[in-house]
Amino acid sequence: MKKMAVVCLCVVSVAAWGQRRERHAPANGSMSRDRVETSSRQALKSRKQARSAAADKEASIPQAPGVVQIGPDRTAYFTFTDFTPKGSTVDAAIQFSNSNFLDLGLVTLNRDYQPGDYFALPKICDVGDLWPSGVTTLDVQVTVNGTVTHSAGEFVSGAARTYGDLYVPSALTPLITSWSESIFNRQVILTINGSFTSSPATVVVEDLVVPRSAITQSADGSTINVNLSQVPGSRLDIQQDFLLTVGQDGYTDSRIFTHVPFDPANYDASPSK
Repeated sequence: MKKMAVVCLCVVSVAAWGQRRERHAPANGSMSRDRVETSSRQALKSRKQARSAAADKEASIPQAPGVVQIGPDRTAYFTFTDFTPKGSTVDAAIQFSNSNFLDLGLVTLNRDYQPGDYFALPKICDVGDLWPSGVTTLDVQVTVNGTVTHSAGEFVSGAARTYGDLYVPSALTPLITSWSESIFNRQVILTINGSFTSSPATVVVEDLVVPRSAITQSADGSTINVNLSQVPGSRLDIQQDFLLTVGQDGYTDSRIFTHVPFDPANYDASPSK
């Protein structure tokens, strides 16, 4: 018997690995299932194709006031990173590798949304024989005062990316390859290694939005440094797993990052709020 591809609506995710930081309760549950017209949505190309020239980058839809986060089990969220006013719309869809779309619905925000608020996107429970192999993209478009923005995250099913897919002829960005933690001047610093652009990076640790003042980027695009001691609400004294997300130019990459605490005498705790 062939397996069918299944999409499950997920309101709250229960982690299946390690001790995971628990998100606060979602403010508006999961995405509405109201249908929207697909003709209004422009089909997304792969990140590599979309960024092959500077003109494509300039013409692209700008970064949304939030990021798509996709975990290893394909649990997904859209987490707001900036103030988003009441009346804005959030429109989510899944794009398959064959360019077909599955609309997930349109939501009109009934209140102001703050950084750290989030929607639980439908979880992809199974990618069976009927799921197209290749890159699947979860795209969320946010319209604020008439301006359309977006954030998209990807996962690969029934295939694997090679070195050439990731780096040749241009880097797939943002791309997290590894991370490490250290202490510098009594501050806990998370160094994210990978391929990044010169655009300002948005970093979200689970549902904690890193202040822009706590982010520094290397000139060559190989590292992003995050001062975790300046992230309100982060618990640096306990070991936890986090869904770490970097967003740039409308696209995101996410990895599970495990924080292992240092000796509390050697660093400053982060602010509680």
